[in-house]
Amino acid sequence: KVIFPFVRDLLLTEIPLFNMSVMVFLCIVWALGSLYKFIRLIREYLTLKKFLKYEFSDDHFMNLIPPAYQQHNVKVLPSIKSPCVVGFIKPTIILPNTFFTEKELEYIFQHEYLHISRMDLLLKGIYELLVIIYWWNPLMYIFRQQFSTTIELGVDEALVKNFSVSDRIDYIQLMLKVQNEQNYSDKESE
Repeated sequence: KVIFPFVRDLLLTEIPLFNMSVMVFLCIVWALGSLYKFIRLIREYLTLKKFLKYEFSDDHFMNLIPPAYQQHNVKVLPSIKSPCVVGFIKPTIILPNTFFTEKELEYIFQHEYLHISRMDLLLKGIYELLVIIYWWNPLMYIFRQQFSTTIELGVDEALVKNFSVSDRIDYIQLMLKVQNEQNYSDKESE
């Protein structure tokens, strides 16, 4: 039995110009789109790796890193807008070239290490593979944004759970500071 005979007939229809069925044509378009998305992801990764080789070094800034985090891989890149962590095997915390106090750096490192301990990078990597496969579905892009927001909110909630009220206020001020830096650099690049 055929559930949707019209759809089946449409997919099996020959395209005279290409001498192939609509289904084969759509499969080729899907595969080429996935290949394009995969190549783009690899290029972005290689570009990031290249940037990490040429990190900005500021001894004064590196001396502000809290002692508990000095043995970890930390890089400063003036080209990024907010702190982040990259890498599955050897995670690297990347900081923007922005002035942070020692207390703010402590919050940033706690936040980024929560991402590492919760395996958020692995989850985001799996999701990027799903976006490569289902590139044609606009809901995947909307869901990716919501997924990233949910991960960030989860980390923020877990981080401030045991904070005092004044520490929570300081953390919120840090988040606003980073957001303002992002907005400022967005306006500067326009």
